[in-house]
Amino acid sequence: MKRTALILLFILIVAVSFGLYQYSRPASTVINVQPEWSLSASELKKQLSNDPSLESKFSNKAISIEGKISSFETAENTTTLLIDSSVRCEFLKDFRLPKELGHVKITGLFAGYDELFEEVLLVKCKIENRRSE
Repeated sequence: MKRTALILLFILIVAVSFGLYQYSRPASTVINVQPEWSLSASELKKQLSNDPSLESKFSNKAISIEGKISSFETAENTTTLLIDSSVRCEFLKDFRLPKELGHVKITGLFAGYDELFEEVLLVKCKIENRRSE
């Protein structure tokens, strides 16, 4: 009986430790990920609006987009850039907004397409390069 109780206690401790580890580990980023697709922001939106079934093809995949920054929003933990009024890119709190809002190339994980607002959402983004236009 004691041996069974000790084994169950050990299993419980291992399960709780694993759960705490998974809960507290840092979020993954796309810093060293090669994008599976590279296209313009307007082209990505056009493809998804014409064929919504492509959403499953892009789901949780790294995508690289190019376009002009239309607007930006900052919140407590994130900064969001809107590219070509069609792709919303979310950055973590340590992101610094470019001084000049010009043409950018951004890589991020595809999180979905909002048919109501007709916007694509990329999360955990990083800016690959920027140029003024």
